[in-house]
Amino acid sequence: MRKNFTLLLLCALVSLSLTAQVSLNPIGTFETDIFDEGAAETVTYDAATQRLFFTNSDDNSVIALDISAPNNPTEIFTIDMSPFGGGVNDVTTRNGLVAVASEAEETTDAGSVVVFDIDGNFIGSVEVGALPDMLTFTPDGKKVLVANEGEPNDDYDIDPMGTVSIIDRSGSVTTVDFSAFNDAALDESVRIFGPGASVAQDLEPEYIAISPDGKTAYVAMQENNAFGVIDIEAGVATGLIGLGFKDHNVVGNGFDGSDRDDAINIANWPIFGMYQPDAIATYAVGGETYIVTANEGDAREYDGFEEEEDVEDVDLDPTAFPNAALLQSDEGIARLNITNTIGDTDNDGDFDAIYTFGGRSFSIFDSAGNLVFDSGDDFEQITAAEFPDFFNANNDNNRFDNRSDNKGPEPEAVAVGLVCGKYYAFIGLERVGGVMVYDITDPANTTFVAYLNNRDFEEDVEEGEPLDLGPEEIIFIPASESPNGVDLIAVSNEVSGTVTIYEVLQEEVCDNIPNINSLAVDFCDEPNVTIDFIPVAGATSYLIEVTSVENPSKSTTKNIPSVPFTRTFALPSDLEGEEVGVRLAAVFEDGSTSDFSESTAIVLGCEDEIEGRNTIIDASNQLEIYPNPVNNILNVSGISTAAKIQILSIEGKVVLENTATTTLDVSSLQSGIYTIKILGEKNFETKRFVKL
Repeated sequence: MRKNFTLLLLCALVSLSLTAQVSLNPIGTFETDIFDEGAAETVTYDAATQRLFFTNSDDNSVIALDISAPNNPTEIFTIDMSPFGGGVNDVTTRNGLVAVASEAEETTDAGSVVVFDIDGNFIGSVEVGALPDMLTFTPDGKKVLVANEGEPNDDYDIDPMGTVSIIDRSGSVTTVDFSAFNDAALDESVRIFGPGASVAQDLEPEYIAISPDGKTAYVAMQENNAFGVIDIEAGVATGLIGLGFKDHNVVGNGFDGSDRDDAINIANWPIFGMYQPDAIATYAVGGETYIVTANEGDAREYDGFEEEEDVEDVDLDPTAFPNAALLQSDEGIARLNITNTIGDTDNDGDFDAIYTFGGRSFSIFDSAGNLVFDSGDDFEQITAAEFPDFFNANNDNNRFDNRSDNKGPEPEAVAVGLVCGKYYAFIGLERVGGVMVYDITDPANTTFVAYLNNRDFEEDVEEGEPLDLGPEEIIFIPASESPNGVDLIAVSNEVSGTVTIYEVLQEEVCDNIPNINSLAVDFCDEPNVTIDFIPVAGATSYLIEVTSVENPSKSTTKNIPSVPFTRTFALPSDLEGEEVGVRLAAVFEDGSTSDFSESTAIVLGCEDEIEGRNTIIDASNQLEIYPNPVNNILNVSGISTAAKIQILSIEGKVVLENTATTTLDVSSLQSGIYTIKILGEKNFETKRFVKL
C-alpha cells in the first residue's frame, strides 16, 4: 500500500487555493499530432495581428497561429528554417518583426538570428555565437538579445565560449563574453567544472530576462548555477553571481528521492540542491528588480565527460554520513541523481557532502542575487495531493513515482503577469505537467494561489489523447493585448506537441486601480514627491493629483510615465507646509482613466520649519508585522503611538481603521490578501499580508 506521510501539510496547502484571487481555464489547443519530438517548444505572441508563433524542432520550422478566436487557434503558415541552419531553438516577436534563433549544422560553430516580417517574409540574418538558444527583445523593441549557449561537442575537445549577442535594429551585433572573469575569484556556488575549460568557455547562457527599465540583462547559466549580469547599453558583462545551494535537510525543503519505495515519501535528507534555473523572468516592486526562476536543474552528459552519479554508486564519508546505509537503500535515496564534481571537500576520494540537480521549486532573487523566496517542497506536496496515483510521473508515461530519483516535477517554464494590480508567477512543471500560480506582489511573502494540470492521466500517453505533456515555455498575454480582452497565458508543450491557451480568471471584478506602495515628500531642498506603486495592466501612463486639504484650489496634476514604477518629480512651492491629499490613476491607450486610488493626507515641509510636525514613519522600513499569513491577531511593531492604521483590500478600499496599536484584531476580515498602511505626518509605509 502506498503510504502518504504528509497528509496534514497537504490539506493545509490545498486549503490556500480556496482564497485564490485568480484561476486558470484552458480554452483552446492547437495539436501538431507529433509525440515526443519537440514539435511545440517555444512560443511568442504578436498583439497587433493576434498571432502566436511557436517553434517545431521536429521539422526545423516556425508555425504561425491565428488566435483571434482563442478557443480555436488555427494554423496560418509555416516558416521553413532549414535554409538557415541545423535546428530552430527559439522565436520572439515585437513591432512587426519575428526573430528566430537558429543553430549551425555543427553546433559548436557560430549560429544565426534570422528576422522575418509578421507574415513570414525573410528580412535578413546576422551571425551570433555558438548554439543560439533563447532570445528576447528589450522592452522598447529596439534590440534583440540572444543567449549563445556554447555547449561542447560530444567528445568534449571543442568547447566554444558561452556568450550573449546584442543586435540593434540596424543589424549591428555586439557579442558579449565573460572572459573578464577567467582569473576572478568567484562565489563557491558558481560551478566551473568542464575539462580544461576557462570560465568563459564553461559558462553556458540558457535564458535571458531584462530588467523592466531595459538597462540590465540577467542571464541564467543553468549548468553553472549562476546569473550573468550585462549592461546592455555598454555591451559588457558586469557580474557573475552564484545562486548558492538549497539545504534539503531544512523543514519545508523536503523531497521524494526514491522511485523504488512505492510510496509518496516527501522527507528531509542531508542533501544540497543546486538551483540551476532554466527559464527566468523579471519584475520590479519598490524600486527593486527581482528575478523569478524555475529551478529545473541539468547535468552534463557527454561521451567525453559525464558528471551524473547515483547515491548508491558513490563512497560516502562515514563521519559525514553515519546513516549511509539508509541513504543508499531503496527506502532511502539510493538512485537519486547527484553530481560527482563537488562534495569531496577533503579530497580523500569519498563524498563529504552530496549535491543534486535543481531545486524542485521556483525562487525569487533580488538583483544582487540574494534569495528572497523559495517555494520549498510545495510542488511535490501539491501534486501529491492532487494526483496521488500519478505522483512524480514522467511526461511520456503515467508511472507512479517515476521521476522521484531524478528531479521530481522539474519546473521548466516561468512567466510573470500583472493581473488586477497584483503580480503573479506562472510556473510550468515539465514532468508531471501543469501550471502553478503564485502571488508574488510582495516577494518575501509570496503565496500559493492555484494549480491546474491539463493532462488526462487516464489516457495512454502515446496512443490516446492525453492532452498536454511536457510544458516547455509559458508566456503571459495581458488583457489589454489579448484577442478576447481577458488575461491569457499560452503554454507550448514539447512532448504532446500542443499549444494551449488559458484564461486567467479573476474571482472579482478588477477596478484596475494602481496600488501605491510608498510615498515621501521633501521640501528641504526642492519641492518634490517620490512615489512607488504597483502598475496596472495596459496603462500607458499615470495621473497623480496633489491637492491642499485646507485650500483645494491649490492643486497640481502630473502625468508620469508607466515605467519605472518609482518616480520623483517636482511640485509647486506654494504647497510647502500644506496638508495635502494624493491620488493616483492609470491612463490607457484610448485616453480613458481608471478610478483614482485612495487619497492619503501628508504634510509637506522640513521638520525644523514646521512646528509640531514630526515624522512618524521615515521610509526606513521600520514597519514589521507577524504572523503572515494571519488568522485573527496581527502583531504590529516599529510605529509611533501617534500613527494611524488602515487596512486596505486588494482593490485599494479601506476596510478597517485604527489608531496605533501593537495588536490588531483582523478576525472580521474575509480570507484574502490585504495591505496594512501606517500613516505618518509626512509619508506612510505599507506591507502586504494574507488573512487565512
